[in-house]
Amino acid sequence: KKVAVSVRSWKHDDRDESHYINMISKMVALLLERGYSIEFISTCQGLKGYRDDSVIAEDMLSRLPNKEGVVVNKNFYRLDEFQDHLSNFQLVIGTRLHMCITSMLSGIPSLNISYEVKGKEVYDYLKLSDYTVDYNSNIESSLSTLEKFLSDQNQIAFRLDDLMIDQNRKAEEFLGNFLLTIS
Repeated sequence: KKVAVSVRSWKHDDRDESHYINMISKMVALLLERGYSIEFISTCQGLKGYRDDSVIAEDMLSRLPNKEGVVVNKNFYRLDEFQDHLSNFQLVIGTRLHMCITSMLSGIPSLNISYEVKGKEVYDYLKLSDYTVDYNSNIESSLSTLEKFLSDQNQIAFRLDDLMIDQNRKAEEFLGNFLLTIS
């Protein structure tokens, strides 16, 4: 029972990062109570001058009252290595949308924490809107969404293969139409 969590510092658009940190802390506490172990893992690290998400993960870890069963993974992975590493997890909580997409492509259900409208819109498009919360959502509401996500995880996992195959088919169709248009 392992959960990968990606976090992100976001101070734009009047977002309250301290509220977000509190929300993640409460989610981690709930997961620990349910017997899950947590690994904070970053999809954005290893590039000089780019924000390393493991920094905010370390900050969050330092604030947790119960750190047992929680680690911060600071390793840098190539995409194929990252997808292989994700196979060790049952669930993902992703603040960065590409973390959610990568996990779903790997067949792993992902709860999205949307700091920009794109996360919510993608989850609406995929008919997964029950499994996204806003970066500054009410904490009790976010915990309820997490509870639903935990409850529905098997049904989500069952749907992911067909959902991702359908999205791939649509992408190929769009590409074909685009190539016809420019030729």
